[in-house]
Amino acid sequence: MLTDETASLMSTSSVEEEEEPTNHAIANVNDFKDSVKKMCQLQDEIKAIAANRKAINDEVNSIKEEVKQYMIKNNVKVCNYDCDELFVSSRTKAGSLTRASLRAALQSHFGQESRTAADAFDYIINELGTSEVLELKRVKRKADPKPKAIRAKKPRITN
Repeated sequence: MLTDETASLMSTSSVEEEEEPTNHAIANVNDFKDSVKKMCQLQDEIKAIAANRKAINDEVNSIKEEVKQYMIKNNVKVCNYDCDELFVSSRTKAGSLTRASLRAALQSHFGQESRTAADAFDYIINELGTSEVLELKRVKRKADPKPKAIRAKKPRITN
């Protein structure tokens, strides 16, 4: 939504600054600058929240492990808390599929026929294919190197 200020900026912008109108919300350089500024501010807020969230998650996971160990050790089947129930359960977790694990599994399956395993691996990887994804990345710029002040060398006195 355009504000009166943004609308007036758009109407007073020089022709050199304006880009071809598109279907996007950014219509000119000033909108672009505002959008970049807002995006960076929001990303900074997310980073601050994420840092705090990580610390809280670490504490929760530590306490969760202690509670789980207590329940196992003391044979506590269910713990009721407010409207929640806590209980320890187990589940089977499948291993993750990585290039290394896939290659090892194929070599194990094909045994001595390592060439067949390599061909199967290459075939699977090629079938997965690749796609190009356009991303907008934000990285911190390195500080501009400031030229060192030229100082006159002090004479050395040697004996």
